[in-house]
Amino acid sequence: MDQPKDEQRATRRSLLNRPWHSWVRLLIVVAMVRIALTTMVFPQTYDEPAHILCGLEWLGLGSYTIEEQHPPLARVAAALGPYLAGTEPVPGADNVTMWADGNQVLFAGGNYLLTLSLARLGILPFFVSACILLAAWAKRWFGVEGAIIATVLLTTTPTVLAHASLATTDMASAATVFIAIGSLFAVIARPSLKTFITAGCCVALALLTKFSSIPFLAVCLPVMLLFRWLLGPAMPWRNAADWRKVGQWVAVGLAVCGLIVWAGLRFSVGPLLLPADVAAKGFPFPSIPKVTGLSQDELMQIFEAPVYPAGEMLRGVLEVHEHNHSGHRSYLLGEIRMHGWWYFFPVAFAVKTPIPFLLLGLASLGMVFVTGFRQRDWRLPALAGCAVAIMACAMTANINLGVRHILVIYPLLALAAASIGPAVRPSKKLKVVVALLLGWQTLESLQAHPDYLPYFNQFAGDHPENILVGSDLDWGQDLLRFAETTRALKIEKLHFAYSGSLNPAVFVSPEPADIAAGEQPSGWVAVSLTRLKQYPARYGWLESYEPYMLVGNSIRLYYIPE
Repeated sequence: MDQPKDEQRATRRSLLNRPWHSWVRLLIVVAMVRIALTTMVFPQTYDEPAHILCGLEWLGLGSYTIEEQHPPLARVAAALGPYLAGTEPVPGADNVTMWADGNQVLFAGGNYLLTLSLARLGILPFFVSACILLAAWAKRWFGVEGAIIATVLLTTTPTVLAHASLATTDMASAATVFIAIGSLFAVIARPSLKTFITAGCCVALALLTKFSSIPFLAVCLPVMLLFRWLLGPAMPWRNAADWRKVGQWVAVGLAVCGLIVWAGLRFSVGPLLLPADVAAKGFPFPSIPKVTGLSQDELMQIFEAPVYPAGEMLRGVLEVHEHNHSGHRSYLLGEIRMHGWWYFFPVAFAVKTPIPFLLLGLASLGMVFVTGFRQRDWRLPALAGCAVAIMACAMTANINLGVRHILVIYPLLALAAASIGPAVRPSKKLKVVVALLLGWQTLESLQAHPDYLPYFNQFAGDHPENILVGSDLDWGQDLLRFAETTRALKIEKLHFAYSGSLNPAVFVSPEPADIAAGEQPSGWVAVSLTRLKQYPARYGWLESYEPYMLVGNSIRLYYIPE
């Protein structure tokens, strides 16, 4: 029996009047379920086994020596589930064998996908933390409507969902840097001992997650201080005693930050530089001998003394610096470079972000900037400035490996989009426009499930592989689908150029042969799009063959006649 119209209206009103945090919780729970549903669909992406292995070393062996280019927090979170389930670390692993050793621990328990899923679920709390902070922050600044808008945008963005479902450092870094930025806003708005201690804790978590947090926070803090100075009220500190108090708060915050970072490295004490690294790469600070008058040998004795707390942090930063200096093979718009492009991240962001998010977020950046100056509210232009500063900082990097490296821009842009909230309430037309845009994004996100990683918006066209590959499209995630396809086609002989950290023979039978340099085999031939696009001299001959079958979103399968 149909419900009377009056009762239907009352039901709709009761749903709409439900407390805002109930809607936020519902949005977050739905996103968590969607993320969890993907964890056992895909095998490992390229970097996951190495991250899990390093986290297991921290948990099981009490050391952190395999690779120091990434701090331990996200890796430990990813390794915690497998470790509690009985997975053992691999003694003696190093940064050369860490992918093979990582595969060893994933297969050791006899249930590969379960172990991998447990690792991936360890990243979920970072995603939830970012969503909760975003909703609370948007509600405080822009009201209930703003909180709902921001939460919908973040929880339905395929790129965010993709990296929230992987045992890597990217979602964890985005969440902790976002939280650290929020704590710095609180310090500048309401300086006190409590806010400085909170900021010290939050910044420490960001530093323990990924070293890219250092430049990102380093460019955001001056932006906040600049707009606070231009538009904010005068600081209440009038005499030397007040400034001494502030200095004490800063010292306490820095001490708290340093202590947490040291604790994250198990209160390790050791050298700042390792002799083997200096022998291989040279002394990393050539200006110090000129300034101090000390010889390099004398300085090496100082830097190699095993007395420094958390020496891994400096060594890790130096590794990242060396990696950035030497560059990394990357692909964009048909070009291949070792040192990247200044426009890589703007292009990647433009094609990997849903168009409704782009429209709402980018329009809101300009709006909050202008509104902040009109209302003399320093927080609004500072928010826009932080998002722009992070993008500008990333554009200077030589390592162009995917939009995942600027994932923190998404919660910042969602927060900016929340500024539309106060204008939505009195305007029926604006309500309709915003509802249509959010509905468009939600529908597109649902259609992408479970393939969040290779998602591209309509700007990319039918062949996104002509724009980006690697972790934006092909990170080795379709190997299980490819194995099912080879079984269905009853393929008996296969050549396969796979872009992944796992031997495809683990799942693909019969064991495929690689495509040797200069070889153009006939019969069944498959190639991952990353290999195809990044190594055209070896695999480019396949581009002229049609038709081909696209397995998943990342592997082309050809049948080439004799």
